[in-house]
Amino acid sequence: MPWDSLAPAAEGPKLHLGAGLAVRLGDARLAKEWEKRLTAWRGMSEQAREKDFLKFARRSLEAKNATPTAARLTAQTRMLRWQGGVVFLWTFGVVTGVYRWFGDGLEVLAAGGALFLMLWLQAIVFWRVARRVEPRLPHRFWKTLAMAFLPQQAMRAADQICRAQPFLCHPLAAHELLDAETWRSLAVRFWNQARHGHAKSAELQRRALEAFFSQRGIAPSELEEVPKREEGSAAFCPRCLAQFRQADGVCQDCGGVALKEWPAA
Repeated sequence: MPWDSLAPAAEGPKLHLGAGLAVRLGDARLAKEWEKRLTAWRGMSEQAREKDFLKFARRSLEAKNATPTAARLTAQTRMLRWQGGVVFLWTFGVVTGVYRWFGDGLEVLAAGGALFLMLWLQAIVFWRVARRVEPRLPHRFWKTLAMAFLPQQAMRAADQICRAQPFLCHPLAAHELLDAETWRSLAVRFWNQARHGHAKSAELQRRALEAFFSQRGIAPSELEEVPKREEGSAAFCPRCLAQFRQADGVCQDCGGVALKEWPAA
């Protein structure tokens, strides 16, 4: 979309870009942040916009934006996650097992009563945690009430706390939180997307990632992996690494990226 045609407008978690295009973000505040950012970029010159984008990308890739927040959310939701797991096991394991073996009887009523107490305990813990969340968690009372009666809501209580405190960072900024193999698979995926992207910003994305990998002592060539060849495969997409039986084609899922044949053994 040309910058002149861009008209960002946030509507809850949805960000309207103009010309009927919209993207949905995880939170209304993130949509507002991106509305302001895109509005500012629209009024800049091409050179100033590129410079500001690289600055923003560098900041979003810094581990200090992810590690402390992840640690804080982990501490806040530890009890909610533990109790949510207990509610899950009790609902789909104990209650169903008791009903299977004893049918309608006092045993099922006892299991259901225990589940009811678990739900209220989860609701109380959620209320106490939600009161300390800044900014204020929207619809806190009604979410707590739902958790007190609905197991599916009690199981996902920790998600409500995390969604209320979004933070803007790139997934690769979590290198201190992930094991090496998981982080490397993310790095390969994002590098392939930038290297074989069709967007006008693909070159800027490559520059930002190259600078990030350079800081970590990783050469981009190390991330250009070839997937393990499956039987009957003639080519693969260098962007998403999907495999195809015909070599003369494009990957429609990646916007028409030309397929790449397997290197000679």
